[in-house]
Parts: sequence; structure tokens; C-alpha cells
Amino acid sequence: MLVNPSFDQSDFDKEKENALLALQAIEQNPWTMTQKIMNEAYFKGHPYGVNPEGTEESIAPMMVGDARDWYEKHFSADRIFLVAVGDFNPAELAYKLEKLLGDIPNLNLGPVPKPPNFPMGSSGSELALGSLITKAHDQSKGIIYLRGDFSAPAPGSDDFFATTLATRIFSDLLFAVVRDKYGAVYTPSAAIRSYTANYGSIMIYKSDAPQKIKQYIDEAVALMAKGRVVSVDPTKTDADGYMGLSDALDTYKQLYINDYFEAVRTNAAIASLMIRSIKLTGNPADWLKDQNRIEILDAPAVYNAFEKYVHNGTFLWVAVGDQALLDKLDWKAFESMR
Repeated sequence: MLVNPSFDQSDFDKEKENALLALQAIEQNPWTMTQKIMNEAYFKGHPYGVNPEGTEESIAPMMVGDARDWYEKHFSADRIFLVAVGDFNPAELAYKLEKLLGDIPNLNLGPVPKPPNFPMGSSGSELALGSLITKAHDQSKGIIYLRGDFSAPAPGSDDFFATTLATRIFSDLLFAVVRDKYGAVYTPSAAIRSYTANYGSIMIYKSDAPQKIKQYIDEAVALMAKGRVVSVDPTKTDADGYMGLSDALDTYKQLYINDYFEAVRTNAAIASLMIRSIKLTGNPADWLKDQNRIEILDAPAVYNAFEKYVHNGTFLWVAVGDQALLDKLDWKAFESMR
């Protein structure tokens, strides 16, 4: 399929139909619509603004010849590297791969350009950040879906692991406040991604409290801004039900490390980390240093990352759902984290 694809017309037609159906499914789901609207607005003017799944306008007129032309112009040996993980003889594998893949032409395309980072306080979008976009959806009665995106450090940067850990800790705090304390949402969470140009999100999945939801998010932010987090040790829980970040940090670091290396129990997972390491540093073994990068994190590093990227970050918010509830949102509250 790589070296000599057939571009069979019937296969192409089936894939094209599936792609169009997948796009229609996004429109029918209010949560995926939240993500679609966010991506279109947040990535405007940035290379990530090109939707890899395509659009109805781009897919509908596409012909099998278009796919063949793309392959001939972009499938090049200088943009391919291989990672192998498992029980094998390296020399034998290299010989077989050369016979299998050695005829792939080198078009000398050069490396894929790296996308620019999202600058602090701006996403590259013409739309002002610190604002809210709303859209009604017929499939969402009595419920809204809310997401806020912010710029975040990319893998390989000094702040990446501190910010990743900070958002993991904040995600637990968000759940404790918005879900457990107020029952205002089905599932709240927060996280940053691992992209070359990176960003994070606060995600509110199914809420029926539009008047108060941002206030509850702000309450969780304010707690962590004071160094308060969900208690991980009943013997150290304070009167307010929380504990200090410095007291909880070792437990959170160990949970992070456990989750990180839980994911590398398969050869495919290890290969993925090697691929990421090559793309970021050129060294396939760089991921082996990640445990130490997590272990050396201290409370000030995690706190400062939270302050920089979340508490003082500039967000773009998108809400999709019942129009009657969208009308009750406090637009001014979304201008900043309080």
C-alpha cells in the first residue's frame, strides 16, 4: 500500500463516503461541535487551522486522480523514518526493509516546517481571546457543553512537564469543586496536549448551570492559586477539606510517573515515544529521561506553571447547547480567570 498503491476507484469512493459521513456525525453531536467550532476559531491563521479530516467543500469534489497526484508529489523517502521495537535481528530487518521500501523515491522535499507557537495572550486568531463563542444545538436540551483553550508549552520546553502536572492536579481540583461540591456538571477536566505548537483546555462536559459554571471554575482556579489542592492524605487534610500543593506533590508525581510508564507496556507504545523523541530531539532514547524530568519537579515549578499558563493565561471559550441556557451565560465572566 505504501510503495505501490492501486488507488482503486471503488476503494476511493468508499473512503470518500465514509469521510463525508464522519463529518456529518460531528455536526450531529453537540460535544464534537464544541471542538469543531473551537478549532476553527482558535487555529484561524495558523497551520493547525487546516482540518486533517477535510471539509465537505474539500472532499465532495475530490477525485481519485487528486489522491494519486498528491501521492506522487508528497510521498518521499526524505520524509520517512522507521522505528522498530521487538525481538528481531537488526541487520536482517534492515535488509528486508531495504528490499521492501528501497524504491521509494527521494523527492528532496526537506523537513516539514514546524508550526509557529501560539504566543502568550494570542492564538494567532483574528478573534480576540478572552471572549466567548456560543452556538445553539437541537440535540442538546437542558444542557450546555463548554470548552476553554489556552496556549501551553510544547514537549521539549522547560515548562512542559511542570504544566502537564499542574493541569493534572488542577483537573482533580476542578472535579472536586464543580462536580462534587456543586453538582453542576457531568464531567469536568483540564489537560494540555503534546503537539509541536501546544495548547491546553478546560472542558466542561454537560452542564445545566450556565449562570454559575464560570464562577465554579474560577473558584477552583482561585484555590490552586492559593496553593490548595485535593487532599491525597487524610492525615494532612486541613479544615477546608484540601491540602497544600507541596504536601501533595510527591503523590501526584508518582501517579504521573505510574500513568506515564503504564502506557509503555506494549511495543507499539514504546515506538510512539521513540517517534516523538526523534521528532523533538533527534534522539530516539530521549523519552527515557522523562521520569527524571518529572521527579525533579518541585512545588514552585508546578505552581509557577499554573500561574503562567492557566491562572494568567488568555482563553478562548466555546459553548454549545440549549439556546435558553446559552442566553443565561455571564459573558463578562469569561474575559479572564478571577
